[in-house]
Amino acid sequence: VISFLAAQTYIYLNKTIYSKRTTTTMREIKVYTSMRCSYCSAAKQLLTSHGYQYEEINMQDNEDLMIEIMQKSGQRTVPQIFVGDHSVGGYQELLATFSKNEFAQLVEAVE
Repeated sequence: VISFLAAQTYIYLNKTIYSKRTTTTMREIKVYTSMRCSYCSAAKQLLTSHGYQYEEINMQDNEDLMIEIMQKSGQRTVPQIFVGDHSVGGYQELLATFSKNEFAQLVEAVE
């Protein structure tokens, strides 16, 4: 009986969190990537596992876009993750924002 109640509570809490994320207006998340990039894959998986939707923009063979993103972020590596106009950084920085429970605050839109 206890495990059944625990499972039901977990399902309820997950649905509540997911429904809040999908109904609340959020800043757009963009992930700039390149092909065959393990950190890009890890960043996308991290976002997906937490229920975030994002736009992936592959910069492979687009030198102008690479230069633009490098100037905006101040970094030369991929992935580069942006929430609205805010540069989160790469995978390690994204992971740190999740570890510190800061990512949700970045994504929540100011109304």
